[in-house]
Amino acid sequence: MTSCTRRLLRSTAIGALIAALPVTAVVHAATLSATDLEGWWSAQASHAGDQTEIAIHFTEENGKHNVRLTIPVIGFWESPFGEFEIAGEQVTLKALKFSLTYDPTRQLLTGITPEEIVPVYRIPLEFRRAEPRPAPTPPKWNYPRPTQVWEYQGDGAIWAGLEYDPKSGQLIVGTDAGSAIALDAASGRVNWMMGTGGRIRAQPTVLGQHVYVSSDDGNLYKLDQRTGSTIWRARIDRVASRGSTWATRNSAGIATAHPSSPMTSASLSAAAMATCTRSIL
Repeated sequence: MTSCTRRLLRSTAIGALIAALPVTAVVHAATLSATDLEGWWSAQASHAGDQTEIAIHFTEENGKHNVRLTIPVIGFWESPFGEFEIAGEQVTLKALKFSLTYDPTRQLLTGITPEEIVPVYRIPLEFRRAEPRPAPTPPKWNYPRPTQVWEYQGDGAIWAGLEYDPKSGQLIVGTDAGSAIALDAASGRVNWMMGTGGRIRAQPTVLGQHVYVSSDDGNLYKLDQRTGSTIWRARIDRVASRGSTWATRNSAGIATAHPSSPMTSASLSAAAMATCTRSIL
């Protein structure tokens, strides 16, 4: 074989390889489908030395391509978040306004935490194929079944914890509509309500005769525990541009739930055993 022939064959092979590369890239983008994504994907959200797992479960249910979210650290297990859609290599979780980019070479889904999940920080995520994350089995209830004492419907979903003050017998709650509310723990009657300029997603705190409330309007409020009137407010953070989508998934109110399960009801049910009710009220 002459040197000229060898050069011709080599040039032909290189040309064919180069011509094939764009076609391969197009095929990867065009062939990404919901079937390719089905199953579990997991990422570690890292910030300031702490790590939190976020898992996504892509499923097909009743002919629809749905997504379920799991965040073990807050007891969020397989919570449904509607449908997802695919455009090229972009995967969008519509309810969360969360976009991910599929990397076919590394078999990754990459993106940045949306404000609907992490309101303040922008944390890069790399989702990899993972094994299912089963929810822990709730402990067996070996006591009399609770009975509902009263129910309260608020003006917005309530995600923060309840603050109970045994001296005044009040429950202090904060709502997604930005209201701080004092309820009589025995009857569920509203003693007072005070509005802020943003969602309240942190548990209020009672110290002495005062209630401290942090709001997404960027202010910390000091309130009179008896009347709910504002004593002072202090700017402690930037104003949040958008709040959590989780809150809009439920109607107004509070719910009791097992720690391993997300809150799915919308009303505050003061359901407790008679012995428990006596000890609290």
